[in-house]
Amino acid sequence: MPDTVVLDSPPSPADLHTAADCPVAVRQVAAQIINGTRGYGGTIGHAVLLPDSVVRIAAEPDADCPTWRIDVHAAVPQPDGYDKRFQEQDTFDPDCALEMALDVRPAPHGPMLCLYQHKEWWMRPAWCTNPADIPPRTQLVLWRSDERGDLPAAAKTDAPTGVVLAGGKPQQDTDEPAPVATWTAVMAFSGDDIRADLHGDIGPESDGQKSVDGGTSGGNLPSGGNVVGSSVAGIIDPSTISGRFRLNVASNRAGRTALADTVAYVAQGADPYAVIRACVAAGARRSGIATVDRRPLPEALSGFGWCTWDSLGRDVSEAAIIEKMEEFRAKGVPVSWVMIDDGWSRTDREAETLIGLDADPERFPHGLAHTVDLLRERYGVRHVGVWAAFQGYWSGLEPSGQAVALIGAEHLTATSNGCLIPGPGRRRATMFWATWLSLLRDMGIDCVKIDSQSSMSTMTRGVESYGEATIERHAALDRLVETEMGGAIINCMGMAPESYWHRPVSAVTRTSDDFLPHDPASLAEHLLQNAYCSLLMGELYRCDWDMFWTSHPHARTHALMRALSAGPVYCSDAAGRTDPAVLGPLLLNDGRVPRPDTASVPVPSALLADPTCAESAWCVTATCGDWRLLAFVGMNPDQPQRIRLREALRGLPACADGGERWVADREAMTAERLRPGVDEGNAGPLLAYGESRLYYVWSGPRDAAVMPLGLIDKIVAPATVASGAGDDQVSGSAAVTVTLAEPGRFAFLDPDARCVDVRCNGETVPVHRNGALCMADCDDTRVDIRWKA
Repeated sequence: MPDTVVLDSPPSPADLHTAADCPVAVRQVAAQIINGTRGYGGTIGHAVLLPDSVVRIAAEPDADCPTWRIDVHAAVPQPDGYDKRFQEQDTFDPDCALEMALDVRPAPHGPMLCLYQHKEWWMRPAWCTNPADIPPRTQLVLWRSDERGDLPAAAKTDAPTGVVLAGGKPQQDTDEPAPVATWTAVMAFSGDDIRADLHGDIGPESDGQKSVDGGTSGGNLPSGGNVVGSSVAGIIDPSTISGRFRLNVASNRAGRTALADTVAYVAQGADPYAVIRACVAAGARRSGIATVDRRPLPEALSGFGWCTWDSLGRDVSEAAIIEKMEEFRAKGVPVSWVMIDDGWSRTDREAETLIGLDADPERFPHGLAHTVDLLRERYGVRHVGVWAAFQGYWSGLEPSGQAVALIGAEHLTATSNGCLIPGPGRRRATMFWATWLSLLRDMGIDCVKIDSQSSMSTMTRGVESYGEATIERHAALDRLVETEMGGAIINCMGMAPESYWHRPVSAVTRTSDDFLPHDPASLAEHLLQNAYCSLLMGELYRCDWDMFWTSHPHARTHALMRALSAGPVYCSDAAGRTDPAVLGPLLLNDGRVPRPDTASVPVPSALLADPTCAESAWCVTATCGDWRLLAFVGMNPDQPQRIRLREALRGLPACADGGERWVADREAMTAERLRPGVDEGNAGPLLAYGESRLYYVWSGPRDAAVMPLGLIDKIVAPATVASGAGDDQVSGSAAVTVTLAEPGRFAFLDPDARCVDVRCNGETVPVHRNGALCMADCDDTRVDIRWKA
């Protein structure tokens, strides 16, 4: 991209007014400069304040809540006599080009949720009460503020917000009116060329140095992070900043003299999920990519799957795969798809390079196509996928290998440290993936897992901008997988913003670091990463919570959370280690997986507190038809945590008429009516670390005579039932017909005991009643329910 800044027209009075309403203001902007004349004895670099005009804040049109966009248009001020582009000009630092001091109004009250990139490829949540402690490389900050006179009217609400106080202590139910409260989300963005990251204030001038040479890092940053912008800390006046956090803008490419891009979005409103959704929707429009509602889960990944990784690792082979499939068949486990992970391809394992585009001949002596045919014909597997790295293999391609000969060396590029990888630009990226995917399709492969995606900007650091490293490479991969494999791809190790903002249509992305089967203590970290990152990623993608083991201390909790993820569900059991009892509630008899309509995310009361030290059990929620599912998990390793249903429901959408809620307890097989305003105290069950419990909350019409729940032996029971004709007046009675996904134990709620008859395929069947929860064993899929009108 040429280093030319194209400025928009001057902001209109309307834009200035809306910018004034934005809860985030940019107070100062500093540029980190690499001196062009450093080779002549000058300093390596310096920082300089830029005029406020390099930043523009504008309202986003057609947003569901007040939303603003932050753009930058900045050029390096050149020293006298160096205004010609053929001269040794000053340039932006590729790792920290601009540092913006942000003023937040009103300042957050209490804790803030931060989603930050803690590794090259992954994100995780963190909580802080001081904006100065926002971790480096944060992509989303969410907080709640009480009513203030300077909030936009459209952003205020007097609805209960379900906030949990610092330290995890829940607010008590009370007759006092709930405080007027507003949620604010600030989301960093990776646009056409550059990426932005939020981070905390790095201290006053005494904590840092202006010069790049030997500069010290600032204070108040979490240890172990990538401290950026230390040299600009001293020139930004901390006394002008009430919120005290920063936005870092970087290009990743050396030699840039100008930057122009969108760097952040801000939204404010009554609903914490809505403000995140507004930011993501605006960013998706800006990038031209689809949101999750236009990314259906690929059919190839919709059933139950098995992945070789945590079973076989790189020792995967046809013989080992067949051994496991024999076990699945003997235990009656219907495997719909198999993912052959890392280790199948022809590579130099010492150099970590890809030699050929075919299978390792020692591990797959008859070729990959033979393995695929066996899986389909002998074991009924519908879909077979393989693993690949975004750059070919971990360290790219072997220069003398068959893969380079097939693809063509002209379509590859060498990194600064000698790795040969797919070249930038549409033509070269398309040739790489078209060649490999076509060969895989000829072998019968119809889905892929593409790993190490966010390594690309690291491998091309200094040479390619964030946009150059990712946009066309991702577009080519997405487009070709859509054509060759119906879009069946798992995007993995790709949670850097330059990756997830630039995939046009692919549906599935991993939302956590690896499942660690040998470390049961990793449960909390694994669930936290997936659930909180789903707040952001779930607005763009179907979230993949990774594989799990069915023989594991926390197997049932892992299975429950996979069922509520709305993404792929697959295990990685080793030979002899599959427990069908754990899989039964996840699957239908034919291998289909009942799923909720939405990805599970933490309830409002869990957004602003670290659940590993809270008093209440952690809770995530997903919706499915007229039901809301609540899954509670014990996350505190030191003491049990209490299930508090009313606390979990506070701040979520009420029933259709805003009244009482009926809740079914799947473990106890009971139902109760929750009345608003009742203090539940310590009435809920206790959960030890790793224990879990599932509830179904009716969110349909309060006056419904019966509430069809579905096959109660399945976790996502509401996804196993579809209502047909209903409310037909027949001889003074009303009736509804439902269709089950398969025969089984059908459950429904009958709050007022009005049900008079349940028929399966025309025959009356016994109904087992436990209070309002009714169950009937049905040997067919058509069920008619009649009740007193």
